[in-house]
Amino acid sequence: MPLRKTSIYKYLEPDYRYKEKYWPILTDFVKKKYGDSEITSLVAVQETLKECFSILCKEFIVVLKKEKRASFFIFVQDLHEDSIDMWRAQLNGDKFPINQEDFAATRRIMKYILEQGCGLDLIGHDFFFKEINEQIEPYTKHLEELVYIGTWAFTISEYIARSQICNHSVSLKVENNEFVINVKPPFNSLFSFIFADNQRHNKAVVVSNSIIELKKILNDDLKTNYDYLCGAVFGQLQDKKFRFSIFKLDELIKELIKKHGYSKDVVEIFYSGLMVNKNNVLSIEDCILKTQDSRRYMYRPILEYTIDEKTFWIIGANKWSESLTALTTNCIPFGQFPDEWKQLIPICDFCNRIMNTHDVVLEEPAIEIIKNVNFKFDRNIKSLKKTNNQGVSIIKKNVGEIDLVFIDEKNKLIYVAECKHNKSRFEYNNWKRDISNFRSKYESQLSNKFNWISNNKLPLLEHFEILYACKIESQENYNVIPLFIINAPTLYMYDSEYLVVTLHDLELLLSGKHVTHEFNGEINGKKVNIKKPYLQNAEKLFI
Repeated sequence: MPLRKTSIYKYLEPDYRYKEKYWPILTDFVKKKYGDSEITSLVAVQETLKECFSILCKEFIVVLKKEKRASFFIFVQDLHEDSIDMWRAQLNGDKFPINQEDFAATRRIMKYILEQGCGLDLIGHDFFFKEINEQIEPYTKHLEELVYIGTWAFTISEYIARSQICNHSVSLKVENNEFVINVKPPFNSLFSFIFADNQRHNKAVVVSNSIIELKKILNDDLKTNYDYLCGAVFGQLQDKKFRFSIFKLDELIKELIKKHGYSKDVVEIFYSGLMVNKNNVLSIEDCILKTQDSRRYMYRPILEYTIDEKTFWIIGANKWSESLTALTTNCIPFGQFPDEWKQLIPICDFCNRIMNTHDVVLEEPAIEIIKNVNFKFDRNIKSLKKTNNQGVSIIKKNVGEIDLVFIDEKNKLIYVAECKHNKSRFEYNNWKRDISNFRSKYESQLSNKFNWISNNKLPLLEHFEILYACKIESQENYNVIPLFIINAPTLYMYDSEYLVVTLHDLELLLSGKHVTHEFNGEINGKKVNIKKPYLQNAEKLFI
């Protein structure tokens, strides 16, 4: 399928005819192992999917290595730059005649290709633009093949994660001589419901301003200006010739050191933390499974390539700004910095401080919502006030500091909240990690605080009476509700025994508009009603 064009941008539509080449490989593998029998056991499903994932990853690298001309990777980078323009235009309301799932998949696979190119010995050309124009048809076909393989490798990894989250959700079979992956009812419609509902929370995600402190550390402690370092690159990249050219980063570094008197070590470390090269590039398997690893191209816009046995760099202007935005909003605020930057002691100290305090970022907007409904609240509670001036230490009771407590006097409710400033995540592999983090650690912390407050309601309400110089009536009638307040939507919020709310839902909750619905699904033609936690209750239908 040829490249498509809008009035301004180029984009690639996947060619699904490659199914005829690659799907029989998976079908033959599964058929030799299980015949035509349906595969339903968790162990067999996961083992089979992992083998299929491995097969496709190996095929991806084999196909990738068939084209080692550097101009192919510059061709892919040019398309990726256009894809960023199109993505931004869509955010601003522009419409394009494209399939959104295909568009997202193609953008994802182009990143894999560009990353994996860092590990190859590439062949150069005197005029890349000329070579690209001459090879546009074979380059397009090569990219289409890689997009098909990469998309299915990613998709199968998601099926694996789903099957690990919900043991009975996926079954496999060779049917009519074709390998079939089946998401069983009611999980098929349940997953669709969750994915669609997830979108309504995104506008309420808190963006940390930690980049301001990072800039200050670079400027005051390391005598280097962040904006100059970034602006120097971005300014050059805006020259259109860099769309089809290599970049001389080493020369830019020399120029910055000479012009501004910056430390050579600091400048080199700064740029190395934004670089994917043959020494830190992840395997294709890890690129797919570890989508938010700080070594990913997502956070590192500089690609270091070996071309004709020499080192060059490829950087896109759009990718530069996209990666720096991702780094400063969905990485640094969570104490995750490029490993190279941790060589610089002031940044290493900053990283450790962020790691220990990043949940506080979520407290301020949560408190504003609480204030808007005139609820009494207290935060970071370590002890309770008493009328006899003898405080009750919560820390000594092995409860731990309580992030946030607020009181609904009308409905006689005490909310005890843990704030978790979690990262925005978009794949089942990362959602699986969220579920693990909450269940292995955070749930016990909240449970401990909930149990203590449930047994000490009167001392807690006395604390609020002193704090607000008021009288709280009918204290014995209050009920305690534990909840997590989270920054970004995640699968865990649909499958928790606890109430889990984003800022979007916190506002609805406190205004009395938040409703937890039953999910209406179907199994073998029979309707079933599933209450939250949805996935756990759906699982029970198969036990």
